[in-house]
Amino acid sequence: YWDEVHPGDVVHPDDRARAAEAWAAALERPGETVETEVRMLNASGSWVDMIVSGINLLDDDDIAGVLMTARDITDLRQAERLASSQSEVLELIARGAPLTEILKRCVALVEENGVGGRSSVYLLEEERLEMRAGRAPAALIELAGLSEAQRARVATAAREARPKASRLAVSPTRSSVWRRRASMSPGG
Repeated sequence: YWDEVHPGDVVHPDDRARAAEAWAAALERPGETVETEVRMLNASGSWVDMIVSGINLLDDDDIAGVLMTARDITDLRQAERLASSQSEVLELIARGAPLTEILKRCVALVEENGVGGRSSVYLLEEERLEMRAGRAPAALIELAGLSEAQRARVATAAREARPKASRLAVSPTRSSVWRRRASMSPGG
């Protein structure tokens, strides 16, 4: 692989200057470990967060090169971004921000930290679903091609299943935000 591809070619364009600086630092300081964080293209063609370390061993007769190691820290960075996004939502709730602002931030949290796609928050208002935040189609039920009778059955079933107390819940692993009933079991 490395015979055909230069390592710098798999570094994200925005990170190439930082990678070049680290390479230059490693060449200037034999025997010292130099470390930097960059995004690199993986085998599937997506960007991953990496910590790349290098130590100049050009003066070592047995090695006569720069020893490089790379460690994938994508999961760590993703967890940090998710925690930061969740903190932003909690801060909005704590300071009593309008529901619309909180819901918009929840949608952003899911889209920034989820698996892709468009997200929206729909709330059941009387007999219909109302989009309160997001970018998905506003007429979700109509888009699904439900007849008037089917829509009425969906609205009736949702109204009958609705408990009195509810709380907002967000799933960072799916592109959705929904109302989860407080009276339901944690898994339900």
